[in-house]
Amino acid sequence: MRILVELGKCYGYLGQFEKAMTYYDESTAIAEKHNLEFYKQYVIPTRIAYLHLGSGNYKKGLITNKNLLKVIESIDSVNEDWKKNRRSALAVNISRIYIALKEKDSALWILEEGVKKNMDTINLNAKLRYKAQLGFVYLEKKEYNKALLYLKEAERVGYEYDPSTGPANVSLQLGECYLNLKKYDKAITTLVEGIEVKIKKQSEMFLVNDYKLLAKVYKEAGNIEKSNEYYEKFILNLTTLEKGKDTLVSTFHDKEMQELKEVEASKKNRLQYIIGSILIFVLGLIFIIGYLIKEKKKNTEKFNVLLAKFNQEEKATFEIIDTKDKVLEEKVSAEVNEETTHLILAGLQTLKEQEYFLRQDCNSYTIAKKIKTNTTYLSKVINSHYEKNFNTYINDLRINYAVLRLKNDNRFRSFSVQSIAEEIGYKSADSFAKYFKLRTGLNPSFYIKQLNSLS
Repeated sequence: MRILVELGKCYGYLGQFEKAMTYYDESTAIAEKHNLEFYKQYVIPTRIAYLHLGSGNYKKGLITNKNLLKVIESIDSVNEDWKKNRRSALAVNISRIYIALKEKDSALWILEEGVKKNMDTINLNAKLRYKAQLGFVYLEKKEYNKALLYLKEAERVGYEYDPSTGPANVSLQLGECYLNLKKYDKAITTLVEGIEVKIKKQSEMFLVNDYKLLAKVYKEAGNIEKSNEYYEKFILNLTTLEKGKDTLVSTFHDKEMQELKEVEASKKNRLQYIIGSILIFVLGLIFIIGYLIKEKKKNTEKFNVLLAKFNQEEKATFEIIDTKDKVLEEKVSAEVNEETTHLILAGLQTLKEQEYFLRQDCNSYTIAKKIKTNTTYLSKVINSHYEKNFNTYINDLRINYAVLRLKNDNRFRSFSVQSIAEEIGYKSADSFAKYFKLRTGLNPSFYIKQLNSLS
């Protein structure tokens, strides 16, 4: 993927924009496939942003570069020094775009903001970028002496940063500055030296501005022959550059059209999906309604069976709920003598009458302590006498109490399920509803609703 990105970069320098875009597309596909966020979010979009600028789509380039500033802050895989350097570079790029859009004040403002944050002193490269761009902005503002000051400083830093490329960093801007200050010889020398360096590193078609300016300088200096020579080079390379730009614009256009077609296809698929989903929803709704009707009928039958039990009993305190466990914690009670068993059962009956089971701290330990026995004996006696485990025993008492009280107490029925749960010893409505459903086959809310309908 790195090789593809570098190939795209190289073809971009050569002016083969369509080929560059092809490599960036391939590298993007790899980044997405392998979830390489740094390349997907930053590196490749940065290179594509340069292509937008190469095609003259400055507004698109501006949006992309501003987005990249936000992306930098979200990347956790790089250190703060790298982030500072990239913020510095992006600020300069955005300033250049503002210049292309003829927004000179914005171009200057973003640089001044960067200087306030010391973005121009991170390293020599950052210093070079800022000095050069400040000179360029003042050149566009026609403040030539101020521009010359920054451009000469950028030239000095450029030689310090890399002597081999020193003459080319700001040669075009310096040449224009010298031209406007009528220093024609300085302008010619600076431009020629810059062209000699640049032509070794990039396609000649990117030197159109250098050739055009040099032709203008020679004309102003009175050398018409030289002026015509460089003007011809300007025309020749401008044609090549415009052709490359047209190809790049066409590439972006084709890409956007393809994306538009994919969006339209996606909309069509989404519409079909929505229609299909609606049909499935309707069928599902019909099924659910049928299921609910069937469940309501079953629950009504269960309620009527439960109600019939009330009518069959004479005492108001009888036990409707009496669950038997198939698997018991303690299968035998041979170790518990008859006298102890009797005392434990009597103690359980007393606590039952006192409704101790409604307390949230009711457990085998507290009950054993109250009836002066241990949890093992308590469990064995409950297993043997009631044929249920301790937890089943307590839950049966609570649910039986809830069933009876809800039937006989209109005010209790007006409580929330959570309040009812807490009233009978449960900490949560979910636990209460779970055991109520297990013991009666009904949800508490349905049971209460049916009781209210009888009133």
